[in-house]
Amino acid sequence: MKKNWGACLLALCWSATSAAQMPILSMDYQSSQAKGMRFHVDVNDAGLVRFDGFQLVKGFGHHQYQLTPAQRQALTSLMQSPWLAQIPSELSGTELCKSFKAEMPRIQWQVGAKAIVHDLGCQGFAQQMSLYTWEQQVYQVLALNHWVGSERLHQPVNVQPPVAAFSELLQYLQQQSFAAILELNVGANEAKLKTLSEAIGQPLPTQLARLLGFSNGQSPTSMGLMVDGYYLLSTEEIIFEYQTLSKIYKQSASSRQILDRSGAVLDTWWQPQWIPFASIGNGDLLLIDLSPGEQGDVGQIVEFIHDDTARPLLAKDLQSYFAQIRAGLKSGEFVLTEYGVLRKSDADMLLESAQ
Repeated sequence: MKKNWGACLLALCWSATSAAQMPILSMDYQSSQAKGMRFHVDVNDAGLVRFDGFQLVKGFGHHQYQLTPAQRQALTSLMQSPWLAQIPSELSGTELCKSFKAEMPRIQWQVGAKAIVHDLGCQGFAQQMSLYTWEQQVYQVLALNHWVGSERLHQPVNVQPPVAAFSELLQYLQQQSFAAILELNVGANEAKLKTLSEAIGQPLPTQLARLLGFSNGQSPTSMGLMVDGYYLLSTEEIIFEYQTLSKIYKQSASSRQILDRSGAVLDTWWQPQWIPFASIGNGDLLLIDLSPGEQGDVGQIVEFIHDDTARPLLAKDLQSYFAQIRAGLKSGEFVLTEYGVLRKSDADMLLESAQ
C-alpha cells in the first residue's frame, strides 16, 4: 500500500510488517523543531535494515539494505551488553536544563523487550554519556552516520564494519563503563577517505579504511584507546602528521638512509610507506608499515618514537594489535586509567609518584 506522505509530516509512517519480519531493534529520532528532522530505523531478525527520514530542507529519504555477517554479529553484541539492562527506561533533562530542552532531540529505542526513551538532557549525565556512546556504536555498525544529515539523506550506504577485534575491544570497554569517555568521532565518509588516500599518494590499507569509516579518530582530550595512552587520529590529523614527517624526509639525506633491511622493520628514520593512525600528542606515533624489512609483514604495526631511532614492532596487523590490547586488559597486563590504557607496571609507578 502506498504511503500517504502528506499525512506523515508530523509522524513517520510504516506499512504493516509481518510477524516473521518484526524488528529486533528499532529507533525513532525527533530533532528540535528548528532543525526539523525525524527518522525511524528498524532491523529485523534476518538483518534487514529499513530507514525512513524527513528533513525540512531535503524532504524524505528511504534506504533498505542487508547487514553483512560481521555487522550482524557486532549488533548482536551491542544488544546483549549487560550494561544496557542497567539503563533506566527513561532519561530526561532536569529543571536546570529546562531552557535547553527545546533544542534537545528526543530518541526512543526498542532493543528486544527493552524500551529506552531519552532527550539527552542533564539528569544522570554519566548514564546518558554511556548511552550516547552505545548509540554511536549502533549508528556506526548500521552505517547510519554516513547519511543521517541534510547533505547525506539521499546518498546510498557503502560502509564496511571495522576489524572484529576493534569491535570486541569497544564491547569490553563498554562492559567496564569506560566506553563513554573514549569520545569516538563519527566515521569518515568516502570523500574524506579519498582525500587521505590522495594526500599520502597511495591506496589506504583496507583495515585502516574500515577503522576510519567506523570512527574518524578520537578527541585528543579523551582517554587513549591504545596502550601508553595512544588515541586514534582523524583523517585530517593523519594527513598533517604524514606531511610533516615526509617534509623532513625529503629535506634530510640521513632521514632517508636505510641502515639495515634484514629485520622485521627497516632500520631507518622514516619511510613514505609508513602510515600513522594513532598519537600521544608529543610526536610519537603508531604506524601501519607497508614497507617492512625482510622478516616483516606488510601492514604490521610499528611505533615511531620521535626522539629515538628505535622502531619497535608491536603486532602483525591492526586486527592482531587490538586483540592484544583486549587480551592484555583481561589478563591484567594492561589496566584502564584516566590516562588511557597503560601497562600495569607503569600505572603502579604513576600511583606511587602521586602518593
